[in-house]
Amino acid sequence: MVVAEGRFLERCVAAVRSSDVEIVIACADRTFIPQSLIDVGATVVRSPDDTPIALAARGIAAATGDVICLTEDHCVPSQEWAASLVRALSHEGVIAAGGPIAMPAGVTSFDWAFHIVDFYRYLPPVRSGPVSSLSVCNVACPRPALDAIQGEWQNGFH
Repeated sequence: MVVAEGRFLERCVAAVRSSDVEIVIACADRTFIPQSLIDVGATVVRSPDDTPIALAARGIAAATGDVICLTEDHCVPSQEWAASLVRALSHEGVIAAGGPIAMPAGVTSFDWAFHIVDFYRYLPPVRSGPVSSLSVCNVACPRPALDAIQGEWQNGFH
């Protein structure tokens, strides 16, 4: 599932498209979605609320998979991204899995400043093992775990 603000959307979807995953694009009403993304079978969920957390909640509600993997359009996941998160979930006691959030090439200094303020704890390298938080930019959760906290993510989890 991709939370989209638009600028890097095609690059992000191209990265996850090669995996065997359902693609749900949650975006603000005003976001332009190229026909090429609809042609590859992506489900588009629009919302008048354009905060990343609200969009993630809309996308989770629309997704049908047993495991929900979340990213944002400024991220460029590897081809193994979803599979590696699902593998991490197979370890006993793991109810969510995530990883680092690196900046893609070609971003502005404003993007870098925002990234450092919002994602500093997820900058590579990150250690393996239990952590106190994960970002909606790079996380996977089994549907039953999300269902158990439905009231939280529907109303703005982070």
